[in-house]
Amino acid sequence: MNMNRRQFLGSLSAAALAPAFGAAAFAAGAAVPAIGVQLYMLKQSLAADLLGTLDAVAALGVTNLEFAGYYDHTAAQMKSVLADRGLNPVSSHCLMASMSDDKAKEMIDYGAELGLATVVAAIPYMGLLTEGGSWDDAMRGVTRDDFMHSAERFNRFGELANAAGLQFAYHNHAFDFTQFDGAYGLDILLENTDAGLVKFQLDVGNTAMAGIDPIAYFKAHASRVPSVHMKDWKKPFAPSLYDMPEPTPVGNGVLDLPRLVAALAKAGVGHMFIEQENMPRELELVALMANVGNLGAFAS
Repeated sequence: MNMNRRQFLGSLSAAALAPAFGAAAFAAGAAVPAIGVQLYMLKQSLAADLLGTLDAVAALGVTNLEFAGYYDHTAAQMKSVLADRGLNPVSSHCLMASMSDDKAKEMIDYGAELGLATVVAAIPYMGLLTEGGSWDDAMRGVTRDDFMHSAERFNRFGELANAAGLQFAYHNHAFDFTQFDGAYGLDILLENTDAGLVKFQLDVGNTAMAGIDPIAYFKAHASRVPSVHMKDWKKPFAPSLYDMPEPTPVGNGVLDLPRLVAALAKAGVGHMFIEQENMPRELELVALMANVGNLGAFAS
């Protein structure tokens, strides 16, 4: 199926555009987290037509953005592009534990100029990856020392972000639940970082992928979670730390979406970013629209 920008914009129904995202109440007056999009799910569309794709996102009523690359734009240029469309840059996946302080500061300074609130690292330090190994080998070979080194670097990134007026957060994958003497790597990382400097962006889909109840895990760490990634998998699927299941719009798969959104609202989480992975370019915006429609039920 091929869909160009004009066809996509024409397909938006009044129902899809109706919810006042992020402004409604849920579960005894608790505010629903603001709906946003992790732009990584639109990477092919953005690379082909940055402005047209952002127009389509804005037409859906989604204003909150999380970046995963800046498409050769300076911070000033990107800020202008977003302002023209009423879009709000909230956070960005832009840091890696292997970065030097200077490189991390460069990315943090870019984020500060753009107007972000949060800068994020999405993977721990992975010794095999820095040595030129494959992503799959690095996931399967991650060590306790990797998580301890990550904790040290992330504390430093938190200091640098704090000095620039931003917060730093770590985003989990399924392999973060690798166990070392009965402890998850993710828990080792969280326990060895300063909760005031290092926040936690929970990916509910990646957590479920690992066979972990994302609601229970969220509740154990809610005070540290400023935002979550909303991602779902088709039923049934076999939990795995490494092998990604087949994705589906949030709420259509294994997640108990009403309970999840209620827990997020009760804890005061600020943002929930939609992410659906591994789609052909022509379905990226279609998938975003389906996810927005499902989450919109809680924001109307």
